[in-house]
Amino acid sequence: GPFAGLRTGPATVRELDELRRIVAGAGTSRERVTVLGHFPGLYLFGEMKSLTPHSWPLNPDYAELAPLLERNYSVPTNLPEVVLWYFPPLGAHPVQREVLLREYVLTNDDRRLLVFRRRDLAGSEPGRPLVEWGRGFWEDESGESHFWRWAAEEAEFELYHFGPDTSRYRLRAVAHAYSPGAATLRVNGPGVCETIAVSERHRSLDLTFTLPPGRS
Repeated sequence: GPFAGLRTGPATVRELDELRRIVAGAGTSRERVTVLGHFPGLYLFGEMKSLTPHSWPLNPDYAELAPLLERNYSVPTNLPEVVLWYFPPLGAHPVQREVLLREYVLTNDDRRLLVFRRRDLAGSEPGRPLVEWGRGFWEDESGESHFWRWAAEEAEFELYHFGPDTSRYRLRAVAHAYSPGAATLRVNGPGVCETIAVSERHRSLDLTFTLPPGRS
């Protein structure tokens, strides 16, 4: 690919191969793409034309850029067919994030790379909800075949449902306590309220819940 010849390790090679597969299947040479997050050169893995209004990742805290971004995205032709959001460690600028949630639907949910397609091109299916990790969760860590996040005593994440109607979803995960001994995990959210006993041994979770359109 475009990064051939750079010295790296086997784990990075595997990740780049997976990213190349996802990007290559995200759109065609007739479509345009905006890349958000920490890897602006991702579009080079596919045939789509870049339509990112900046050369480098934007710090989400740059509030002075908000009027310029709002003006840019108010022009319909500045909304690309596809958006790639690579993270962590850098989130999207708040203006770009709101445009993303309003004008696009999530079509691919990889751990590091999210693929969005413009609503008018995505069909009637609402797709998967977007998970945004919030207060109390640390950045993800990974092993050979899985990844995880540590959580504080109290932690929360938000789900964004892109469909126009209420839908049922299923959450599957594995939980365990950091310290030996029993602990209690309380899960509260839209349509779900569960109290689950956990310990230092892994316990599988399988929860179903209802999401209304928008953020929950």
